[in-house]
Amino acid sequence: MHDSSRRDAGRANPPKAKQFAFGPDMKFNLNPDPDTLSSFLRQAGYAPEGQDPRTGELRFTRSLTGRRYPRFHLYCHEETNSCNLHLDQKQPSYQGNSAHSGEYEGTLVELEAERIVSKQKTP
Repeated sequence: MHDSSRRDAGRANPPKAKQFAFGPDMKFNLNPDPDTLSSFLRQAGYAPEGQDPRTGELRFTRSLTGRRYPRFHLYCHEETNSCNLHLDQKQPSYQGNSAHSGEYEGTLVELEAERIVSKQKTP
């Protein structure tokens, strides 16, 4: 074995460059034309969950296991097609409390955001 082969054999593969850039807290914009945002997200595997009464954002979920939790949770503004993705690990612990075990970053959330964005039709 050559010296360079020995050096390379012990190295991990370099990380892949990210195809998409996402904002803090996994915020991103979609351009689902010609589909509506709701239709596009249904095709991406998300179920509508209603509208947030305080913010007017549309809510969508996609289960990871077929059960209610864990699940991906999207909040989207229909006018701007801006979305905020997180992973809910479990439901809120106390009734009437909106706090939850949401993850706004990490590999699973990044991969899911990339999956959603990659489903857009390219011009």
